[in-house]
Amino acid sequence: MSKEIEEIEKKLSKLDTKLECEKWEKEDREQRRDLQLALEDYCIKRDRLAAQKSRTKWLSEGDANSRFFHAMVNRNNKKSEIRSMKYED
Repeated sequence: MSKEIEEIEKKLSKLDTKLECEKWEKEDREQRRDLQLALEDYCIKRDRLAAQKSRTKWLSEGDANSRFFHAMVNRNNKKSEIRSMKYED
């Protein structure tokens, strides 16, 4: 997907260079608009794919801090546990 993005960016760059030197024609503006829309589409797809991969990785590996935090909670629970009570008459 990044290859397609690079190709579109190169085409946009060439078109922008052409348009800096020459008069804007209708076809050039339409081509630039189409390229810009295609670039945005590919970028959205790339971002969605990255988010999906990240989510998949997190689901498979879990949160690395979980063990630490569970140990802290268990330690705190044991500290605050009431083990015995004394009754005074």
